[in-house]
Amino acid sequence: MSDTIVELAVGDYVECRYDGGDMWYEGKITAKHADGTYNVLYDDGDTEDFVPLMHLRLNEDAEPSDDEAYEQSNPTSSGGIDFAALKDTLSPEALAALAGHLNVDAGIEIKAPTEEEIAAKKAEHQRRLDEKARVLEETMKRLREQSTQEEQDIQDELGAPGIVASSPEEAVSALRSLGVVRLDGMVPANLCDELLAVINKKLDKSIESLSPEEMQPERGFGTILARKNRYDMYVRPDGLVGECLKQILTGGRGAAAVDAEAVPDGVDPSWNLAKFFKQVFDGQPDAKFSELSCIISDAGAPRQPLHPDTHWEDIPPIFSVFLALQDIDEAMGEPTCLKYRHSRFLTS
Repeated sequence: MSDTIVELAVGDYVECRYDGGDMWYEGKITAKHADGTYNVLYDDGDTEDFVPLMHLRLNEDAEPSDDEAYEQSNPTSSGGIDFAALKDTLSPEALAALAGHLNVDAGIEIKAPTEEEIAAKKAEHQRRLDEKARVLEETMKRLREQSTQEEQDIQDELGAPGIVASSPEEAVSALRSLGVVRLDGMVPANLCDELLAVINKKLDKSIESLSPEEMQPERGFGTILARKNRYDMYVRPDGLVGECLKQILTGGRGAAAVDAEAVPDGVDPSWNLAKFFKQVFDGQPDAKFSELSCIISDAGAPRQPLHPDTHWEDIPPIFSVFLALQDIDEAMGEPTCLKYRHSRFLTS
């Protein structure tokens, strides 16, 4: 393609900056006006009239469609159309579009639109864009609801009740059987409260300094579905975060209890996730700590569609540990953890 400003002709393939914007879109010249402007038919079907030459560049890499190639190799295929005879039937815009399609310079001039007409055309174009966005959002919403309902139907069909807490003795077998396990009393409530305050403060500072588009992995934010008012913020294993992580891995359920009497009878108060995962990995030496982050859903965040984080494999590629830092009520939207998602059938 060429950025050199040249005089263009009807039928030329071009790239055009729509409405003088920054993005270039492919199209074709359908009319040339006496004031040096052009009409453009974009490849996506949209049109733009009276485009100045400074918004255009010749697209030398474009290839004609099969129909256009036939027209170019068979000039008489235009059928000797008498454009003058069609002036009483078709609008100048329609005649110009027809001439452009046939690669014929019919010498058609179109009256320049008024500012009001240009504004109306831009408003109509924006209305169509907004309508497309609305339809897409409604479609995605229906798909999310359908996916959620299908997942729930499968759970009901399998007779999967709510996930109840497992004892240390049952935790590994529950994970291997159900694909998910719930463990209570692993972190003291006061430590969760303190950590929640630290996380909220860190997020507030990030929101003040970064736009949503800038919240990328290189800035400390992971990718996440349904991003509106939702964040996946990376944290470092130091300070209060490190203390909480240490509590989960090595602290034991006894340390998480307010007093020794809060530990149920028969429960090893020193049991922790380090011991749990040692059993899960069964001595495999290559298990690695992958990521430490906070999933934050503020008011107004849409429900995420149910989804697996990885493809199914014979050996589980990752184990995710979720720690709720606050009580979750019905208004917040109860988190859903699906059983049996480690099976090939449900993941596929």
